[in-house]
Amino acid sequence: MRMLSCPYCHVQLAEDTPVCPSCSLSVEGATALLGPVPLLNRGLTDTTETLSEKKKKAIKAAIAEFERTFSQSNLNIVLRHLDPKFNLSTHLFWFFNTAGLSPTESKFEKNQDLLLALDPAIGRLGLM
Repeated sequence: MRMLSCPYCHVQLAEDTPVCPSCSLSVEGATALLGPVPLLNRGLTDTTETLSEKKKKAIKAAIAEFERTFSQSNLNIVLRHLDPKFNLSTHLFWFFNTAGLSPTESKFEKNQDLLLALDPAIGRLGLM
C-alpha cells in the first residue's frame, strides 16, 4: 500500500484512507468546500476560454500522442479559475476523484492517469 499525503493538511495517510484522520477531508468534504462537481471533458477542458481553437487542436493532438505512447495512462488538462482560498492539491484531489476523468476500474495503484490543472488568472499549476 502506498502512502500519500492529505491534499488539504498534508498529513501522511494510506492510499485507501477514505477520510483524513487529521482534518477530516474526504471526497464529499472537498465537494462541500469547493461546490458542485464541475463538468470536465476527458483530455482537455478550458473553462477560462484562454486557448484559441488552433491551440486546443494542437494540445488535443499532443494528448492523443501521449496516450498512444503510454497506453496505460489517460492525460487530462484542465484550465479553470480555482478558488484561491484552497490549496491547489485540494482542487486536484477533488477533480481527480469526482469529475469522471478516469475509468472506474482505475483505482489506487491501478490508476496511472495524469491530471494537469492550470489557473491562468493567478498563475497556479499542479499535476496529480
